[in-house]
Order: sequence, then structure tokens, then C-alpha cells
Amino acid sequence: MIQHSRVREVARRLLEKTNAGLANWVAHPDDKHSQDCLLRLDKAAVELTYHDGTAEAPRIQLDLCRVDPQNFVPTPVATLIAYDDSEELNPQETDPQDLADSALLSELYRAATRYVYKWDEVIEAIESALNSGGKVGVEATSSARKPQLSSRF
Repeated sequence: MIQHSRVREVARRLLEKTNAGLANWVAHPDDKHSQDCLLRLDKAAVELTYHDGTAEAPRIQLDLCRVDPQNFVPTPVATLIAYDDSEELNPQETDPQDLADSALLSELYRAATRYVYKWDEVIEAIESALNSGGKVGVEATSSARKPQLSSRF
């Protein structure tokens, strides 16, 4: 069994690498993990998952996984969970380590999703368009698909 302190240290170091642009996170290939991130390594993987709270309290989950070398199926061997809900994280009633885990995993999730989904490029493109003097947006054509909005936002 991997101790939580060691998983926390891995999360802290992943955050450092991610913030430095040295972690190649990708969008999780499994459809049930939309908006989640995966870091593939030679003999292991890291999954970073946001659970929206439909079944339980909202939380961020970090899984350290072994992988099947034949088909790269990740199997968690260690997990760190941090609740992402102000009701769950009442500072007067919550263990300080749980608060620290929540801050760490929230920051790691934001950094990883920023890398994967290119948030900075998206906001830069939108702000650039809004700062232009002319009309904004691409003209719709009859063959254009109707945009699909995520229910998460």
C-alpha cells in the first residue's frame, strides 16, 4: 500500500512539472471522463478526475495507476481524494490535511486542464476578437452544426 504522504508528494511534484510546462497531460480517452486528464508514462499512468457531485459530494480524485502494457488499461494502485465543496470543507470541522489536499488537487486539476484544453489560448483568442473593431464570430452556414454546450458550465 502506498502511503498518502507519498501520494501527496507525487501530486506536489506533478503540480511543479505541470506549472513548468514539463508534464504532457492529455484529455482522458474514456468518454465517461470528459474534462478529465491522463498522464501516460512508460509503466504507469496518472488519472486526474473531477466528479461533479451528482452521486456524491463534488471531488477531485488523483489515481496513480499501473498499466497493462498490451492495451494501456490503467488500474489504480493509490488514490488521493479531495472534496471540492465548501460545505464539505468547513474549516472549523475539517482536518487541516484535508484542506491542504483540496487546495493541492484543485490547483493540479486547474493546471492540467489548462494545459490539455488550452484555456489560455482560448481566452486570448476571444479577447483578441472582442478587442477588434469589427464584427465578432464566424458567419453560420446551412451546413454548420449547432454548438453543443457542456452541462457542467
